[in-house]
Amino acid sequence: MSEVPEFESGVSHDTPKNVDRRTWSRLFPDCDQSQVEVQLSDGQLWPATVTDESFGGISLFASPDMPVNVGETVEVLYHGAPMSCTICSLDKQEGHVRLGCKWFSRSR
Repeated sequence: MSEVPEFESGVSHDTPKNVDRRTWSRLFPDCDQSQVEVQLSDGQLWPATVTDESFGGISLFASPDMPVNVGETVEVLYHGAPMSCTICSLDKQEGHVRLGCKWFSRSR
């Protein structure tokens, strides 16, 4: 694994999986902004629900049938704008999948 400073990655990699690993504080979405669409690389749109967000990313509940994998880049249509993010965790739970998404950033 390449070494990425925690302030850049948004996740502490030395923490066990069952412990909250986010570097940034979690914020809960406004009620009217909790429903989003996730656009996959093939253009398919899938509905999802924002469970929380932070400076580093967003957590979503989606259909367990959504064809995504860890490491894929998707666009979340959020607050009326497409926001690119990378799927950094995928946790299948009863009736849905929880996606952990890290906002995509570009160096200038």
